[in-house]
Amino acid sequence: MKSGFNINLGDGTNHVSFAGISLITKSLTYAGGAGEDSIQLGTISARMGPVTISLGEGANSVTFSGYELKMGGLLKITAGAGDDTVELGTTDLRLSKGVQFLAGDGVNGFTVAGNAFQSGPIKVEYGEHAAGVSSVLFASTSTTVSGAMSIAAGSGNESVTVAGEVFAGGAVNLNLGDGDHAVITTGFSARLSSLNVTGGLRGRHDQPGRRQVTLRALRLLR
Repeated sequence: MKSGFNINLGDGTNHVSFAGISLITKSLTYAGGAGEDSIQLGTISARMGPVTISLGEGANSVTFSGYELKMGGLLKITAGAGDDTVELGTTDLRLSKGVQFLAGDGVNGFTVAGNAFQSGPIKVEYGEHAAGVSSVLFASTSTTVSGAMSIAAGSGNESVTVAGEVFAGGAVNLNLGDGDHAVITTGFSARLSSLNVTGGLRGRHDQPGRRQVTLRALRLLR
């Protein structure tokens, strides 16, 4: 589609789904109001320019699936207060300009799954929440980030989990805010240029009050 998609929806429960064999578009812009919004991109193959998704207050979700997706522009997702989730599960996902998920207060989740994930800079920001655990999960078999990775959260419990192989060419900055049960784990291997952790890192769920970072097979690039 030469002109791109521009979708503007008001308050209420909204659902937008892309399916089929192939999707080629110059850009995608989505704006939703207060309420529950869900966006699903599940075409087998997709070629896209920048994607901007603006979600209002409420429980919102963004889900990518399918076999391959190549995005030539920035993927930017913003959300208001509420429990919001982003799941990037495309088998082969390439985001050349990176991804930003900027969520408001609530229990939020950002997950990268699939087989291969290649991205420019990654930025995840969460607001505050009183109960529950906000999460960031990198579960792709292979994750390659050409720029910096920045994850920041307000007060509340957060977890950052790396379950596959990760290569990050830029600095990895984790600012987890206040919380009793922030956990960082590396399940397979990680090669990072640098790792900076600040905030209320106080251990695992079964060890409140104790600082703990678990990094297995970690290599810092020189």
